Amino acid sequence: CDGLDGVVDGAVAEQHACLAKFDAFSVVGREVECAQTNGTKMAVSRAAAVVANATWHGYSAKKYYGGLVPGTDLTGMLSIVQTSCNATGCVGVPSMLGGSWLQLFVAKDPAFDIGHLSREEFDALVSSGRQQYASLVESADPDLRRFRDLGGKIVSFHGLADTVIPPGSTEEYYNAVAGMTPDIQDFFRYFEAPGLAHCFGGKSGQPNNLFQQLRDWVEEGTAPEKTPIKFNVGPDETQNRILCPYPQKAQYVASCGDAALEKCWSCSGLENAAASKRSEPRHLELR
Repeated sequence: CDGLDGVVDGAVAEQHACLAKFDAFSVVGREVECAQTNGTKMAVSRAAAVVANATWHGYSAKKYYGGLVPGTDLTGMLSIVQTSCNATGCVGVPSMLGGSWLQLFVAKDPAFDIGHLSREEFDALVSSGRQQYASLVESADPDLRRFRDLGGKIVSFHGLADTVIPPGSTEEYYNAVAGMTPDIQDFFRYFEAPGLAHCFGGKSGQPNNLFQQLRDWVEEGTAPEKTPIKFNVGPDETQNRILCPYPQKAQYVASCGDAALEKCWSCSGLENAAASKRSEPRHLELR
């Protein structure tokens, strides 16, 4: 999936094409290095493929929320598939962030055991959390027409390697707004950053010019057609690249000859918007 944007660089930029193309079960049995065991090798288990597949596509046909996408560190410290590994294999452990939310806010019991919930009990707990707190913390109302009519502008970004907040949630919100206001590009620009983790870290640097571009849009009427970033290709080496307003994507122009140059990247046309739709998921019931 790495090279789907025209360059192999350690980041997955075409996440939907990857979801449609890559099968987690195709790597079962392959030996990989395990960071938790000092780089010793272990074989990818079918259970690991089940978890990865469910994280990307969902565990059933009923969708609650967008999942993480390929290229994300699923088992990182703040990610949602935390594990404890030794020489004999890996076992799942409760997510630090998710566990605190369920214990302290939903169950209201710091001693509540979240490590032995059935699927039905977990789903009920998550549903209870939505019922209790949606009116307080949810910010998913797609009707921004009054904001638009008052002259408001929004510029946002989301790292595609975010381990905490699935980037699909922001993409789905943007699409929901577009469904109500087809002129969305006139007041709302959203940029996806391949390789960028939660707020910072990963392959991509942050799009630090966006705030100035927002000011230019509001004060000068100049909408951001692209934004520059630094892309990490080594410990002390970066490349100059761009991010494009969704649903456009940055594409490497091979004839230009140097992926380190910003001029060798261009924004794909809006006609490629259909490629941004999520693939049909490979559901696998967890029993």
